[in-house]
Amino acid sequence: MHDKALIAAKLDRWENFMRSYHLPTFEELPDMPFYVDQIIIIAKKYLSFIPNPEADDPFITTSAVNNYVRMKLMPPPIKKRYGRMHLAYLIMICCLKQSLPMMQIKKILPYDTEEESIRETYNAFSNVVSNTALAFIQQVRDAAKIMNSERTTEREVEEFVLSAAVSSVLYCVFIEKLLRLPKKYDMWDQNQN
Repeated sequence: MHDKALIAAKLDRWENFMRSYHLPTFEELPDMPFYVDQIIIIAKKYLSFIPNPEADDPFITTSAVNNYVRMKLMPPPIKKRYGRMHLAYLIMICCLKQSLPMMQIKKILPYDTEEESIRETYNAFSNVVSNTALAFIQQVRDAAKIMNSERTTEREVEEFVLSAAVSSVLYCVFIEKLLRLPKKYDMWDQNQN
């Protein structure tokens, strides 16, 4: 059974956090060479909205970064150094992997080593995150009102938690169906009509 007051307080905190959160633009990302451990630390800072309950099981690891390169989700490092474009890829991958399998992420993100293309893709991604967060904040605000109501029953609290879980599943199914459709153009190419 979930604690209504605890959920309401968490929703309020989450709304406040999301209101001030934003991904940096490509130009705001540090532009210098990093070793893999350094790029992981920086990416975690930018992805602070992703919970990491198990300190022993981090969501970004050296082996994960190596796998992203091996799977061609991001370009290989240059002389064991990662740059701003790698950081942009790592942020996008880690954000998307919260709900998508790697093969779907590979369909969404272009594999490109041209910095201009990566800059445009990442900045578009950052804008999508910001715009989606605004809609999400309204949903969180509405849910917090329900949880703060004296009339909300324990059953309604449980249904709210279940509804959030089912919504997540339905969005994953929806994206799977969208990714199976044939592509007419690159979704990140802003020069398309």
